Parts: sequence; structure tokens; C-alpha cells
Amino acid sequence: MEQQPSPKSPWKYGLFYYDKNDPRIMVPKPNPYLGFTFNFGHKVSWLAMGVLLTIIMWAAVTAKAHWHMP
Repeated sequence: MEQQPSPKSPWKYGLFYYDKNDPRIMVPKPNPYLGFTFNFGHKVSWLAMGVLLTIIMWAAVTAKAHWHMP
């Protein structure tokens, strides 16, 4: 007897969580020891990711200018 396929998983490639119907911005990873990840189906998570990337880029540019790295 064949098993019925499970409903579509919101996990893409086992790394990214994408579920437009889930109101959470941050969701726990399948392995609880690995913490949380963004729900990329939520618009606010894209905004938060953009802010984080902007801060990282700003810090890298500022550090390079401060330490006179080649």
C-alpha cells in the first residue's frame, strides 16, 4: 500500500522557510539547536534582511576606510 504524499513543505532546499500564510517573521529551524531563520514569505522579513545587509556593508566599508586596508 502506497503512502499519500505529505503536504508541501514550506522549507525550500532544506534551508529557506517560505510560507505566505504563516504570520511569523522568524521561525525555528527544523533542528532546534540551530536557532531561528526568516520566513521569506513575509514582506517584513525581506525588509529586515535588507536592513541587516545594509548594516553589514556599512560596517565593512567603514572598517576598510578606518584601517586603510588596500
